[in-house]
Amino acid sequence: MMGDPVNHPEHYELGPFECIELSGLYDFCLGNAVKYVWRHRHKGQPMQDLNKALWYLRRERMHAGPNLLAYMPEGGCSEMADKFDMLRESHWAGADRFWTALENDDLEACIQAVEQLIKEES
Repeated sequence: MMGDPVNHPEHYELGPFECIELSGLYDFCLGNAVKYVWRHRHKGQPMQDLNKALWYLRRERMHAGPNLLAYMPEGGCSEMADKFDMLRESHWAGADRFWTALENDDLEACIQAVEQLIKEES
């Protein structure tokens, strides 16, 4: 059901696939950062959402292990690559640099990408 505020909030379904299909593959902090970047242009508080994403990314930096991805989807690496391609091809959330950094397992580049989005949005 489109727009179900509990099971399928509209601001998470607007992209090329549902946000949880990506955010759910990461730990709490990184998954939340993905969520806030994903929705920042659609929930009415873009700067707040980007600053929350940055807060979670910085917290992740304090606790991150060697790999950012917590779970591999059933489709494996090719499914992940397809998802990141869809995000970049659609220029989802204007966050191409963030999606690329996330795909490359590069937390510092994720932080820099969100910092750049904040500059662009302000």
